[in-house]
Amino acid sequence: MAFQGPRSPQQVISTGPGNVAWTNPQQALTSNNIPATASINLNQTTKFLQAVKFKFSIPTRANIWGIVVEIEKRGGAVKDNSVRSVKGGTRTGNEKAAGGFWPGTDAYVSYGGDRDLWGVGWRPSDINSNGFGAAIQAIGPDAGGIADVDHIRITVHFGSGPPPPAPAPPGAAIQTSPANIALYKRMISVRNDRFIHIGY
Repeated sequence: MAFQGPRSPQQVISTGPGNVAWTNPQQALTSNNIPATASINLNQTTKFLQAVKFKFSIPTRANIWGIVVEIEKRGGAVKDNSVRSVKGGTRTGNEKAAGGFWPGTDAYVSYGGDRDLWGVGWRPSDINSNGFGAAIQAIGPDAGGIADVDHIRITVHFGSGPPPPAPAPPGAAIQTSPANIALYKRMISVRNDRFIHIGY
């Protein structure tokens, strides 16, 4: 597996539906402790803070395996309302909004993974285009507050073929082939024979 990133965008804008526009969205281009910010009241949402033009150079014959988006953010009484991938300049794919309030101090929060395609079919040309990126929208579900985003960065994982199966989580059932099942049966039979022999 190979990867490129994390890379920073060359354009961040306030766009799309929402009650409140982001102030100084371009501040999310880099981690500089001067954030893009939005002040939202109870149950208001921000517009999308959308980052594109990441200037990836994925080889043309590669298969895209996964996308990791990291957003450096902080907020008071603020939560994710929507986190989406951007393909060809359009927000698309699976919803990645996380539960819980934003951290009280600047911290990167990660979305996606090295084998997570966000429910979208990707080609290298999609990733390498200026229209590729990610977008976040915040909401003030309780009393509202200040949403700050200091940086958005992306890492793309890829390989020469399809990704290998993800490791099974702890406690998950292990998938076996017919040959393995037959082997396990023979092992159990041998153990039973030895137990009977020793018992007598």
